[in-house]
Amino acid sequence: MNRDLRPLALIWQVGLTMVVSILLSLAIGIWLDGVLGTRPLATLIFSVIGVSVGAIGVYRLIASLIEEAAERPAPPMGRREEHERQSREGDEESEEQQEDS
Repeated sequence: MNRDLRPLALIWQVGLTMVVSILLSLAIGIWLDGVLGTRPLATLIFSVIGVSVGAIGVYRLIASLIEEAAERPAPPMGRREEHERQSREGDEESEEQQEDS
């Protein structure tokens, strides 16, 4: 997948995970209320279950992405970053020399 689209894909995955789990559990709750005649009870219970399942799904999704990112090696430095690193190292060496004098 293109690196520029990864954040957008993550937002979609998180949103769909929450919406689908909530709507599916809400539909089950409404259906059960109609069958059992327990008007708001099953809907409320299954709504809470849907939010919980969605939150767990989002947590697992983000945890797996964090784990994947931790295993991935750091990208190579570009010219600008390399120049900044060398500049910092040069500044630190000059400070050490001044302190020794």
